[in-house]
Amino acid sequence: MDFHSALQFNTKGYCINEVLPEDHWAKLLPFLFRPEAVTTEILPVYNDTVPIGASAPYPTYSHTEAQVVSFDLYWNSLMGMKEKGRFEAGGDKSTKAEGGKKQLEKWGDEFEGARRFLEALAVPPEAVAGTIGGTPPPSALLVLPGVCSLRVRLTALRFEFIDHDQQGNIRELRASVTWREAPRTRFTMEEVLDGGSFRL
Repeated sequence: MDFHSALQFNTKGYCINEVLPEDHWAKLLPFLFRPEAVTTEILPVYNDTVPIGASAPYPTYSHTEAQVVSFDLYWNSLMGMKEKGRFEAGGDKSTKAEGGKKQLEKWGDEFEGARRFLEALAVPPEAVAGTIGGTPPPSALLVLPGVCSLRVRLTALRFEFIDHDQQGNIRELRASVTWREAPRTRFTMEEVLDGGSFRL
């Protein structure tokens, strides 16, 4: 199953690091469980204009803040990503057999892999030669079937390590994530009525 086919069959949601190439081991993070609750917030911003003699300020539209999406992700050691096809996006069976060992060694277990993927979205990549100013952290493509599909940037990340076994291995991991939409083009009321928050 190739990268794009893997995405078509995903019904729980996933996130894609836009900076990395498709064959990179940390390009895609498919969610092990569908988030139980998703919070979205859209905030139109108005400035008060006070005409002389008016009984109340007149709200003048300024802009609309980028949409904010928040939810929790959850991993359980009894349902690891490795058995669920964590690396299906890397290619067909022969490709996985050839590169699977190297990928697993670099990725580690599902908890550490998910942690590294998300943390990497909070820090900038290596600077590109000739770049003026700081390089921002990578943008990502966030897809939650039935909720949204947006280009986003990670704005808040919190991990909760819930339990450990006798060997010190993590049994459960929860990540609370907050994303802010990072559109590259302006969109209008008509476009929102037509496509909602599905903008990819």
